[in-house]
Amino acid sequence: MMKKYFLMPIVIFVYSINAFAQHQAHCGTDEKIAQLIQENPSVEQKMLEAEELYMAKAKELSKNNYFPTEAPIYTVPVVFHIMYNSPADNISKAQILDGLRVLNEDFSRTNPDAGNTRGVFLARAADSQIEFVLAKKDPDGNCSDGINRVQTELSVDAHDNIKEEIEWDNDMYLNIWVVNSISNNNPNSTILGYTYRPYVGQTYKRDGILIRHDMLGLIGTGVADSRTLTHEVGHYLGLRHTFDRGCSPGDGISDTPPVAAANSGTCNPNTNSCHNDSPDLPDMIENYMDYTDDGCQNAFTNGQKNVMHSVLQSSSLRKELRLQTNLIATGVVNPPTCQPTANFRYLQYAICEGDTMQFYDETEDGDPTTWSWSFPGGMPNTATAANPKIYYAHPGNYSVSLTVTNAAGTDTKTITRAVSVKSNWTPHLANYFEGFENFDIHASNATINSTFDQIEFEVSNQAAKSGSNSLKLDNFNNTAGGDVDVFITPNIYTLFSKNLRLEFDYAYTKRVNSNQDELRIYISNNCGESWGLKRTYKNAVLATSSNSLTEYIPASGDWKNAAIGLASYKNNGPILVKFEFYADKGNNLFIDNINVTTDNVGVEENTLAQQTELYPNPANQMVTVTFKGGLQQATTLTLTDMYGKLIYETLVAKNVEQLPLTLDNLPTGVYLINLDNKQQSHTQKLLIE
Repeated sequence: MMKKYFLMPIVIFVYSINAFAQHQAHCGTDEKIAQLIQENPSVEQKMLEAEELYMAKAKELSKNNYFPTEAPIYTVPVVFHIMYNSPADNISKAQILDGLRVLNEDFSRTNPDAGNTRGVFLARAADSQIEFVLAKKDPDGNCSDGINRVQTELSVDAHDNIKEEIEWDNDMYLNIWVVNSISNNNPNSTILGYTYRPYVGQTYKRDGILIRHDMLGLIGTGVADSRTLTHEVGHYLGLRHTFDRGCSPGDGISDTPPVAAANSGTCNPNTNSCHNDSPDLPDMIENYMDYTDDGCQNAFTNGQKNVMHSVLQSSSLRKELRLQTNLIATGVVNPPTCQPTANFRYLQYAICEGDTMQFYDETEDGDPTTWSWSFPGGMPNTATAANPKIYYAHPGNYSVSLTVTNAAGTDTKTITRAVSVKSNWTPHLANYFEGFENFDIHASNATINSTFDQIEFEVSNQAAKSGSNSLKLDNFNNTAGGDVDVFITPNIYTLFSKNLRLEFDYAYTKRVNSNQDELRIYISNNCGESWGLKRTYKNAVLATSSNSLTEYIPASGDWKNAAIGLASYKNNGPILVKFEFYADKGNNLFIDNINVTTDNVGVEENTLAQQTELYPNPANQMVTVTFKGGLQQATTLTLTDMYGKLIYETLVAKNVEQLPLTLDNLPTGVYLINLDNKQQSHTQKLLIE
């Protein structure tokens, strides 16, 4: 193992740590290096010797006018270890590739914002001529796509110990561990990533990059304009922060102006914190190694490029990474054709009839040459594109299957009930109630989903708040943790509701105090396209009984009742209610008597409901609204679509018996006729063919 690294004197690290207390910590490198030296003081001298070596080489390159056009292009094999704690951290292959794209654009100065470099620094801005490529072979020579996925609780507050879960030879690969969050001794700051600069004798435990999943790429969970990986790779190749050691000696690179302290936050082109450089230039706030907002950063300098190249030229540091023999060994050169492992993703598992769903190929291990999709219930019901979009016309729960092929072989993945299409034909007008007494979870228009295992919500007769049945999640046998299970109601309409609220009964207990299971309640008013979190139940709020190491079946007195106000969704079209359970090795969860309730006037008391008829229904070009016996008072009539969008509104006078409505140019579908006379209200469905 080779990896080398360098660090500055401890007194300087004290400064860096103090800086963390004043600013949000974008990078934990200085802090982690200081901690390492405190634990093992001999490392400091190794780091100093390594830096002296590669900085001397960098000065020679500078003297020889080693500019990008004359420099070789160095290739570095990369492996991403996706160390996820929950499905939210298990980022897509597309996001990983996007993170690699951003990294390579920044290092080659092909980044879209390269033109934002100020004129005073344009001549210094460099194409580093270093590229990063996913490995195609693992250390044993087996096929790979340079991506490993490991579920581990160490992903939360991660530090160097997570590297013991999986690592590849750091003489052959740049290891990047992608985690949920990174441990930090300073509660007032957040570490987004860190690494160690190279030093002689560096093992994998002190090498490679840790980065939060939301700091990788600009899609998925990625944050817009994130340059965290670019910044950390700069450290990995020997660069200090531009503000390291203040105005003097600074970062030791002649063409990066000295910076007194980290420039955190927005770009201020007038910042000039040091005046000991000649000419006296402003702080280079666009430099990737400062702490300015990621959208401000857009450049490395020629001097920084020379340092990184000197590290890659040093036989005792990272030279082996870019050697032709290593590029062949890691499959970057002459990559093998690997048999693919089929996988796919989709962003929604609940939609409404008439909606479309986008599917994405996420095949790993090998690159497919052909795709064969099967979509029962979809239109079309087959596809050969990598990322098809499918239309679903009818409600139901449908499976999806993908078969991928290349010269090395074929693989298939099928997900049953992958798509849940909600009905618009039989919506539940509040009040909605489900007690699970005569409930078939698979035949109903409810949705169930489990991210990892085959353990899902099911109807159980083991316990109930009332009646004989309830909804159960067998969390007792889910010993791995990290699974996320959901139950989603059918569409529930809220028009003219009063005091709209959700109520349900639940029972749960922990095994041990450390369990952190959570029940989260979400509401969607756009058929699952987005969800709003309404309530989270955990710890003492979620637990209804004392801890149990045996399988939990609630007693009659264990149940709690929950009530959540939904006033913000009143008269806002249909809603879906999602019960989402995050498993953390606790015990069973039971839910009963889900009730979305409102204070609407009952039909038996509602004169408007009793006297109103629509004819014809279904209708085509015209419908007649009939009021048997004539309206008793002036009434507002509105025509809306299923999501509450107003199409037509009129005031119908007292004693009117019939009102014809022209429906020209309205698309086919389900609409709502709404009547309101301030004392009573009534809603009736209208189908336009």
